Amino acid sequence: MNMKKGFTLIEILVVITIIGLLAAVGVMSFTTAQKKARDAARKTHVSEIKNAFEQYFSDCASAYPATVGTSIVCASTSTTFLNPVPTDPKDGLTGSYTLDTSTTPGRICTSKMEVQSNPYCLNLQQE
Repeated sequence: MNMKKGFTLIEILVVITIIGLLAAVGVMSFTTAQKKARDAARKTHVSEIKNAFEQYFSDCASAYPATVGTSIVCASTSTTFLNPVPTDPKDGLTGSYTLDTSTTPGRICTSKMEVQSNPYCLNLQQE
């Protein structure tokens, strides 16, 4: 008998299919991990901006800045609290973080969360 050693076409296709499925699962897990990491960075940025606003309030006539700009600087004392204001981790755009004045005294928010659908906000402390 002259039997050749090798794999059949069906065996090769099954192996290729399994490898493809494992690669797809790996890519999906990696993408989800990236989104969660960007959301964690956004939460950290909101916390940094909130802290800068609180310092501004303490040092600059007991008032908050009117907006979240590219930097947080007290004009009367020339004190810089945050320069530059963090940008969005995904697209690097400024203006991703906003001051929401619908509540008193206000809150710092980002609406670009990828994993959770609700915007992430931290309330300012002073009134």
